[in-house]
Amino acid sequence: MTPAELSEKLWDNAERVAKFLLPKGRLEGKEWCVGNTNGDAGKSLKINIGGKKTWADFASGDSGDLLDLWVLVRNCQLHDAMREAKEFL
Repeated sequence: MTPAELSEKLWDNAERVAKFLLPKGRLEGKEWCVGNTNGDAGKSLKINIGGKKTWADFASGDSGDLLDLWVLVRNCQLHDAMREAKEFL
């Protein structure tokens, strides 16, 4: 499975992924909101759960797909993130 294919599968489960990676966040409308990739309190990192397949941390400027977020949150390499994400799904 390519990174793009895996990313698409993660977006199909976006809310579940968000809750797993950043459990201290909260759903506000169609966005999962949390302070940052460390899971701190706040709302500067937003994951679009419905519609657009994007997330962004407006404080750090980081953004991307859910696989990019997985790499940042878990502090791992892409191949490790892909393995973990496949197991998660």
